[in-house]
Amino acid sequence: MSEIENILNVIKNDAIRKATQQGIPKSNLYIDVGVFNAGDVINAGQQIINVPKPSIMVFADDDPLHNWSHPCRYILYDAMNGSFIEEINARFPPHMTKVPSSYSPFFQPITHSSSMENLPPLVQQPKTNLLFNKFGGQRFAVLFSGASEYRHVNDLQYLYNQLTGVYKFLPENIYVLNYDGTTAYSSFTKPVDIFPIMDVPYSMPVNAAGTQSELNNVFDELKSRLKPDDLLFILTDNHGDGPIGNYDTGSKLTMGSSLCTYSPPGVLINYPASEFADTLGGLPKFAQLIVLMEQCHSGGFALPIISKSPAEKTCFMASCQYDQCSLGGLYFDPFVNTWTAGISGVDESFNNTVELFSTSQVANSVQSAFNSAKNCVAEDIPVMSDSPSGCGSLMVLGSA
Repeated sequence: MSEIENILNVIKNDAIRKATQQGIPKSNLYIDVGVFNAGDVINAGQQIINVPKPSIMVFADDDPLHNWSHPCRYILYDAMNGSFIEEINARFPPHMTKVPSSYSPFFQPITHSSSMENLPPLVQQPKTNLLFNKFGGQRFAVLFSGASEYRHVNDLQYLYNQLTGVYKFLPENIYVLNYDGTTAYSSFTKPVDIFPIMDVPYSMPVNAAGTQSELNNVFDELKSRLKPDDLLFILTDNHGDGPIGNYDTGSKLTMGSSLCTYSPPGVLINYPASEFADTLGGLPKFAQLIVLMEQCHSGGFALPIISKSPAEKTCFMASCQYDQCSLGGLYFDPFVNTWTAGISGVDESFNNTVELFSTSQVANSVQSAFNSAKNCVAEDIPVMSDSPSGCGSLMVLGSA
């Protein structure tokens, strides 16, 4: 065994020992075998970690089943002998998009269920009749995911299928913004270009990358397309930032919620809720705005969006409150998954056999879909706001 291999084993064994000394381990561990030199910095989201001496970094994900941001730790070891240097609390991992070959997992006791039984059915022609609202305008949709993982791309594809298949949205009225402008996502291995429900390659057209500038470009284009009778549906997926108490010194209880976007490696660019709402406020007046947000801390977007919305009716739904993290999954994010199933006329209590579709409930409104998702996702605490009050129970995606 070489000297470097021996040092890496010393580091890994010490990190695993510390992770398991409290009993059942709850953290997944990763290592970067590339040596950080004295004076180097590690970007933990927008938090900067200064490296004091030649070091090897171990990253501990302390809440692996949730999206980011959530508690995590950076553990530095001496690159010369493997001795412990220091541990820094943080809320973001070192790599949100491109994962370098030097970085890999070595201890993963906590994983999402890989059971295919958890997959939703592909509902494009439900046996039950959905409620279709008659209005004279067009329907537009924006499906956004920035620092995407496999589940986030699947969320977009699943909802795209339902918008075009069940509700007959015109494909040219749907803007899909994902990751680097393709159906790719952040992964330790080559991304799998397969939608798990159908076991076929992704079919949604991706219009642009999941960056703040590209999202703003879409809103600029909508300024000339939206008319007074139109409906706009927005989904934001992937990760978000916001207050998580005093877990790390860079976190403030008063910080606002923000949406993670696709950013250059080593950089995290967030879209603050206040700026997002200001951009929406620049749209012309139109009939209905429906916003569905999955990212962590998404509840913090509610008040800014409701207050700045130019729509006559606005319904906002989020997977979690402003100071909480949203639950993730291997194939889908549970909240968006169950909401999409609900708006498609299927309750999450379904069995994966077509014969049992007759027992599923019909979601006549976006609020019905929200209630269905809220009842099914135990670990998330979804939030909803609408203006005028109660309009969410009357808002639907369909147009006869």
